Amino acid sequence: MESLFLTTYVVDRTLHFRKTQTVVHIDINTIDLQQNIPEVLYSQRQKPMLHYNGFCYHFHSFSTDRTRRYWRCADRRICNARCTTDQDLDKIHIIRDVTGDHQHNVGVEGQVRKTVNALKRRAQEEPNATPSQVLRTTIGGVHSEEVLLMLPERNALKRNVNRVQNSTRPPNPTSMRGVELPMNYRVIKRGEPFLMHDSGAEDEERVLIFSTQENVRHLSASATLSCDGTFKTSPTQLAQLFTVHGVVLGYPVPLVYALTMRKREQTYRYVYQRIIDYGEERNWNINPSLCMMDFELANMNAIRSLLPNAEIKGCLFHISQSLWRRISSSGLASSYNAVESDTRRCASMLFGLPFVPVEDVVETFEYIEDQAEESLDDLMDYVKRTYVTGRPPMFPPQTWNVYRAVLNDQHRTNNAVECWHNKFQKVMVVHYPSIWKFIEVLKDEQEDNEQAIAQMLGDHRQIRPATSRRYRQNQAQITGVVKNYGTYKANDQMDIYLKAIAYRLKCNPAEADDQD
Repeated sequence: MESLFLTTYVVDRTLHFRKTQTVVHIDINTIDLQQNIPEVLYSQRQKPMLHYNGFCYHFHSFSTDRTRRYWRCADRRICNARCTTDQDLDKIHIIRDVTGDHQHNVGVEGQVRKTVNALKRRAQEEPNATPSQVLRTTIGGVHSEEVLLMLPERNALKRNVNRVQNSTRPPNPTSMRGVELPMNYRVIKRGEPFLMHDSGAEDEERVLIFSTQENVRHLSASATLSCDGTFKTSPTQLAQLFTVHGVVLGYPVPLVYALTMRKREQTYRYVYQRIIDYGEERNWNINPSLCMMDFELANMNAIRSLLPNAEIKGCLFHISQSLWRRISSSGLASSYNAVESDTRRCASMLFGLPFVPVEDVVETFEYIEDQAEESLDDLMDYVKRTYVTGRPPMFPPQTWNVYRAVLNDQHRTNNAVECWHNKFQKVMVVHYPSIWKFIEVLKDEQEDNEQAIAQMLGDHRQIRPATSRRYRQNQAQITGVVKNYGTYKANDQMDIYLKAIAYRLKCNPAEADDQD
């Protein structure tokens, strides 16, 4: 039995069918199926344009009863072709097709306009995407060289994307004085309140605190709080973004975001008090046993006054940075970088000082000081005055000592918090964004965190950041050295103990001795 196939062909704009035994293979990629579908595009002035069969038409007029639209060819100087549609631009239908009446060939202007319109639509749909991302995803599908040549310059397209994205937001205020946040900037996407506290539109030192009820509940359950601030991603009208992170299933998560005009102790106390009050209103007691932060006195004093039972720790990474900056400013960098130098052997022991029991800090520092050559006097005076025996020291040993933290497997740095700030900065793309863009990106971040927490609760382990095998080995070796502190001290090997720690902290890249 013969197999019959249905063949279609066009004669004089009429579709015909016939049966055939021949199979004809057609590459459908060579047929622009969208050409025959009428589409309404919009000019830069937001005036409607009809794109149909490869030609562009400008709107001309309505019928008397306003049920039809009359369109004329966009090249009306040389072409009198017209087209008639119904009046509904959202679901437009062709009533009279005059494609054959054009006095010119199909051009690429329609495809160019479609591409530009697609660019604008994506900019509206993704107001927080970078112009480069919008361009890449939109123009990446355009393969016609003629269309690409007819498109505006890339910088002009990026400016166009910026204009469209900004048009979806209120005007950016020059200051926060008198600015009321619209409702859609006070709630997250599902409608739950996100603006936890606003000090008031007339407050000269405006404070905005963003969080959710579930976030504060997680915060109350966390024994450790980590705090950090940055100015790069804060809006132009405010001084800093200050975040409070809690530990959820062993992983630090941002739970409270505060925008402040100042970085004073009074400001930090205000933020912490609002968080504590919010929790108490819901019978949640925010009473952490440990607070990690940078070496910022204003922040430390605020925590000390409101959470007297919390142990306050400065970030180990920051004290290491502080020591290295002092080494550099004292003109010791080149000498320190010489592997076999006396400067290196002595100064590197300072990096191990946080790893001795707090009651032994003064004695151990004096041991290091006794071995220091004269060129290290400035460095030693700085460490003594700032961290050891100042009257009182700016940051006493209790705030930076990590001996017990190592033995108890507790956090020693604020690196996870700083990593979050770095990631948030990359997502934000720009420094000092508008207040509206900032809140939009922050809402996206909150949604991402909620999803991550939900997946962690479901034991999705890949949500947690992976640590390298080398890092885990290094931390295990530090713990092993610290556990044997008593042995090192009893054998009068404190120099070996301190250098072993410094080596594992990568403060001394030389090969460690076998004893280490």
